[in-house]
Amino acid sequence: MVFIARYWFPGKFNPSSKRILIPGKVLLHSSGYREAEEKMGKEKALIEPEKHALNVFLERQKMFRELGIIFFRGATYWNNEGNKILELVGYSDIMKWPGNPDGRRWVIKEGRITKPAQDLWKPNTDICGETEIFLGREEEFRRQTADLEAYIFGKPDLDLLEPREPKYRRIELLA
Repeated sequence: MVFIARYWFPGKFNPSSKRILIPGKVLLHSSGYREAEEKMGKEKALIEPEKHALNVFLERQKMFRELGIIFFRGATYWNNEGNKILELVGYSDIMKWPGNPDGRRWVIKEGRITKPAQDLWKPNTDICGETEIFLGREEEFRRQTADLEAYIFGKPDLDLLEPREPKYRRIELLA
């Protein structure tokens, strides 16, 4: 299994709340993707997980801010039942870049936290091994960047987790 697309969420000014949205990046894992692509087409199979992640970010901004989250990273995929899953880590407590941030983890299925956590105040820590590798490589990369913006728009080498099929290379979407 590999990641087949990268989604960037640069953090934008929201006119209704007059706040900058928390930035982050999410990768689309190949798990369940081929089935979703066959069922709904490539464009929708690529866009729906991004919309799911963006909706989670938008709907939970206030709570994430209360937790001190300053940026996100995570992975999204289609599960065996065709549901959109988001494995998300929010980071806080960086006094001086790059620092050593604290991370809070959530697994979100179709906009809802999976068991055992019942709400976003009780993070769930069940994420897959390939997401763990991605998170580690992203953190190594982050520590080499000058600031948050350079990190958010940067792209570490994921080595064996990079797409191998030409049709899945270089799929990158900006939210």
